[in-house]
Amino acid sequence: RRCVCSNSRTERVEFMLEKVGLLPFFAGRIFSGLDIPSKKTKPAPDVFLYAAERLNADPKNTFVIEDSVHGVTGARTAGMRVIGFTGAAHSYPGHAD
Repeated sequence: RRCVCSNSRTERVEFMLEKVGLLPFFAGRIFSGLDIPSKKTKPAPDVFLYAAERLNADPKNTFVIEDSVHGVTGARTAGMRVIGFTGAAHSYPGHAD
């Protein structure tokens, strides 16, 4: 099971995934912190926990690939393992630190 958890609106995530040909891999499994019941975005763990619940996944057996400090914080708070990704367009020198 895989999904996308984002602070961006679902429509924007869908647009970007469609643009790069990845939408079929995540369709129906895109979660925005702005659209979940709590409306809490990262660094709150809510979007990660909501996605795990919807996908019937145990957070401790879940890993997250994350490109932001807020996302790493949220995923760790959710009890998930995190792999940092620093190749995004918004990365900067020292971002990996």
